[in-house]
Amino acid sequence: MASRSQTRLEIIFVALVALNLRPFLAGPGPLLDQIGIDTGLSRMALSMITFGPLVLIGIGALATPTVQRRFGARPTILFALGLVAVGCFARIVPDGWVLLVTAALCGFGVALLQAIMPAAIRERFPERYGVITSVYSACLLAGGAVGAQGVPLIAAQTSWSVGLAMMGLLALLAMGVGIVVKSFDMAPLDQNGSSLIAVLASRRTWHLIMCFGALNASYATVITWLGPQFAMRGLTADRIGSLIAIMSLCQAFSALILPPLLSRKGDRRSALIVAVVAQAAGFGMLIFGTAPPLLIVLILGAGLGGTFSLMIIAILDCAVDRQDAVKLSAAVQGGGFILTAFAPLIAAIVMERLGGFQAVWTVHLLLLVLAVPLVLTMPRKQSLAVKPQSMTRCR
Repeated sequence: MASRSQTRLEIIFVALVALNLRPFLAGPGPLLDQIGIDTGLSRMALSMITFGPLVLIGIGALATPTVQRRFGARPTILFALGLVAVGCFARIVPDGWVLLVTAALCGFGVALLQAIMPAAIRERFPERYGVITSVYSACLLAGGAVGAQGVPLIAAQTSWSVGLAMMGLLALLAMGVGIVVKSFDMAPLDQNGSSLIAVLASRRTWHLIMCFGALNASYATVITWLGPQFAMRGLTADRIGSLIAIMSLCQAFSALILPPLLSRKGDRRSALIVAVVAQAAGFGMLIFGTAPPLLIVLILGAGLGGTFSLMIIAILDCAVDRQDAVKLSAAVQGGGFILTAFAPLIAAIVMERLGGFQAVWTVHLLLLVLAVPLVLTMPRKQSLAVKPQSMTRCR
């Protein structure tokens, strides 16, 4: 009975950590126009609210194996949650530069969490890591709904800076549960096995990086610029926040349901193609601009949620053990998020040069088409030879 209670607490902790990974990114979106007016930030500068943290998520992920080796998993997780909490609470100051600096601080904390949590799940739930990773991904994406809906609601009664700051309460809650959960206090990584440099030298690792970046770049652009596009159609901030929250919940549902429903263990390609088609359909509707906003966010959310969850599971499929999982997760998410970070920045440049949002969504649609061959030739668990203490399985 104690064991079941402990397992439930561990899953709750996984869920709470995941809920903290997106509110700081999704929160500003519905209020981006107002933030720009109040702070004087240009469109290019506003895009840095997403670009900056995503780059740091990528760079920080590459540092995770070193941090985890020195300090262990649980102290690293608690430290990272602390960074997210401080970054969110500091946003109480309604200043453009503060907003950018705190985005970077939260980004580094999230980088550590996103690289280490899948590996911790892989070790703690070796037979059920696919299901628990789907739960983790679903809660991560649901955190976007918390930010997109919660920040505008709080801002309506106070201000956007207070709404953004209140997202730090989630991090404090997760830290409280993390202090109680001892099973995530795993031993630091040892020196055995392939180095991160060796992992990055692997051709299969770069294949996964390209897949991750191409399929998840859409999310960064959508959470940054979907709100302003809906605002141009006359929707209020509250309505936009509700739509983005619905999209995030649809992402979470897709992340939870799509992997076990459509994918086989070790081979996620068919499910990924379904998710890519859903994303493409959503962008098609945005390009033509005639579909109801609710239908757009439902279909787009299903595609975005499915691709993210399936890519995280695909990374774990290729890992031999926790050490391999930490390094491979760091390499793929590090490189993938650096690629993803440029999406909203490129979108801002495209909008300034061509005007309007249709060109931006067209670029993403073409990117998805180019990603299909990468998905179809993606590494599979069954085709990889297992060698203990090495990462040859993902080469």
